[in-house]
Amino acid sequence: MTVTEGTVDVGVRLAYTEAGRDDPPLLLLHGMACERRQYDAQVRHLSATHRVVALDLRGHGDSEKPRGDYSTETMVEDVRRVIEELGLDRPVVVGHSRGGSLALALADAHPDLTRALVLLDTGLRPPSDRQLDLAPFYAMLGGTDHAERVRQFCVDTMLEPTDGADLIERIAGTMADVPPYVFQAMAESVMSFDNWAAARRCPVPGLFILAEKPTFLGEGVLDSLPDNWRVSRVVGAGHFVHVVVPDQVNAMIDRFLELLSETVTQPA
Repeated sequence: MTVTEGTVDVGVRLAYTEAGRDDPPLLLLHGMACERRQYDAQVRHLSATHRVVALDLRGHGDSEKPRGDYSTETMVEDVRRVIEELGLDRPVVVGHSRGGSLALALADAHPDLTRALVLLDTGLRPPSDRQLDLAPFYAMLGGTDHAERVRQFCVDTMLEPTDGADLIERIAGTMADVPPYVFQAMAESVMSFDNWAAARRCPVPGLFILAEKPTFLGEGVLDSLPDNWRVSRVVGAGHFVHVVVPDQVNAMIDRFLELLSETVTQPA
């Protein structure tokens, strides 16, 4: 497998990893305060049969980190431009956590641009629940103890002891290293975007892969999803399912893509 590292200029320079060549292409979006390297296992596996692009969103990883606008609309426009610039023909968009919300927002704003969505433990719940979950954490961002507060929130909320000490430290450290101004700018857009409503009106097939103990999943959300969604759950992993149990996640994505292909080729 040949892996290419590159950047694409969409008004801000974004870093990406690319491998593979066959359709449908897959675009991998990481979560808030995360980075594309967390998808390394998916890039290795999925690129055997598909073109795969893992992207660092603005403010994250090796991408530029400007001050200013980190709204849902701006970040969706970044992703739309990446799809255009890299020539990704109706990709299957895989999004972890906040990346899943951006995938939903992309499909909502540009229904003809994506072929299907895969959400990895994205926190679907009503906006009122999101306020209760996240407002206290976002209110204490910044300041001299910012990094430690982020690290502790990550450990307490998103990771399980069974995820492994080394992995817990690596993920918590990555989140703590994101500049406070990026975190604070994104917080408002996370609170305001109704991803639950977007999931209910999603125009394309979707796969929702949950952690063993789903993170920020609203009561009744799964029952409200329409028939174009498939829902599955991993065994033995916290929020970062694609990092902790990549073989389980990869197998689910493989099967979803098989079913997607069968649907497309089925005679009328």
